[in-house]
Order: sequence, then structure tokens, then C-alpha cells
Amino acid sequence: MFLRSISGFDRSEVHCRKADAAAIFPVPWAGHTHSPQWLDVGREFTEVWHHGSQIREAVGAGPFPDAGWLRSVLEIAMHAVPEAYREVPGRPGLSMAIRITT
Repeated sequence: MFLRSISGFDRSEVHCRKADAAAIFPVPWAGHTHSPQWLDVGREFTEVWHHGSQIREAVGAGPFPDAGWLRSVLEIAMHAVPEAYREVPGRPGLSMAIRITT
């Protein structure tokens, strides 16, 4: 629903109907050779957010006013954590916690 509210009805309607369907392009940074459509849309959203943030900083506009945008970016980015740590040695049953604070 959040993507629908910021990306426009027509575009999000197409993506949201088949959110769990296979994406045309996989999301390799999340360790996927096949990805669900919602993760592919999420990847595009994070790119828009990053570039938009860089532009806003360059022109002195400050961060995006809605913290929900950053929350969505972080939720999507968490899908990269298992792939990023895949080769890190650890003992069986070991877990990792990520705490994000403001």
C-alpha cells in the first residue's frame, strides 16, 4: 500500500496485482536467482529513494519529510543481510540481531 501511495495508482496497480509472481529480473544482492515481483519493485523504490536523497542533499532540501520512506528502504535492504553474511564463518545456531534506532 505504501508503494501505491507514492508511485501513482496506475503503476502500482499493475505491480500489486501480482506481487508474489516471479519478477522479470532477479534481485542478486538479496541472494536470489529468482525473485518475487514485490522485491523487484522494492529494489526500484530503494534506488529512487537513494537518488532522491542525494539530490535533496545537494540542493539543501534536507531529508524526505516522511520517515516512512526510510523505513521502507530499510525493510527492503534487510533482505540483503543473509547474502552479505553468507560466507562469514559462524558456529551452528548462531544468530545476529540488527537494531535500528533514531
